Amino acid sequence: MTLETIYNLCNYISGKELTGNAFTLDQFNLIINSTQAEIKAEELDALLALKIKADQHALSEYINSWMLKPFVKQKSLIVTPVDGYAVIPDDYERYVSAFSMYNDVFRPIDIVDTETFNIRRASVNYQPEVHPFGEIIDTKINLIPYDIGCQLTYIRKSAIPFQDYCQDAITLEVIFMPAGSYIDKDPNDSSVYILYDYLNNIINNSILSSHDLHLLPFNSLTKELEFEDWTHFKFISRILSKVGVNLSEQGVSQYAETKIKEGK
Repeated sequence: MTLETIYNLCNYISGKELTGNAFTLDQFNLIINSTQAEIKAEELDALLALKIKADQHALSEYINSWMLKPFVKQKSLIVTPVDGYAVIPDDYERYVSAFSMYNDVFRPIDIVDTETFNIRRASVNYQPEVHPFGEIIDTKINLIPYDIGCQLTYIRKSAIPFQDYCQDAITLEVIFMPAGSYIDKDPNDSSVYILYDYLNNIINNSILSSHDLHLLPFNSLTKELEFEDWTHFKFISRILSKVGVNLSEQGVSQYAETKIKEGK
């Protein structure tokens, strides 16, 4: 679903369950962003909890239906053999796992807190060649032994979801600006602004210049959710809960079907 569809469905359901729309578009843009952050954190915490339990079957089943699949990335880091530091990718958000190839053996790297890192580094009994470890500090990862390679699996940053809009110049109705759409002046009347889609088709031929239009064309700022479509009912359920509408994902799906039947 597009953000436009999600927004309309949220307000359709809230209108049925409450009285009137629950959100303006400005409110919705704030809530969809905070909801995305919540869901990403919860999904990753659940994964890491299963890893700690070492239940491989449960872990495998969870990963197969993991909402964060679109954000998982792997990258081989360049480790400086003098001090063991490697630069973390710019799009890094959260750690998932790390492995190394050391002395021709594939080994997991244990990423620990600074206190544990220093204790292990100072210990004469700990064997980092067998059990390599590291710590993440700011934009770098510090590894011991220094001369190991590192294959980092991580959750990348996601685009901030945002639904851009303008208004009809006559009715003041909100006009959604899909991703790829743009505003430009009417070629026959420079005082009139037109909203085009990405194929240059007219969406609305008379809109208010509600954006900073000094540099035309003005491209839509809309950024859609990067989560897969099957997760969107969870987003809607979570968003509605913030206004007191407690509805399961199945309940959201049923409302979506009703809305289609009503042609709304």
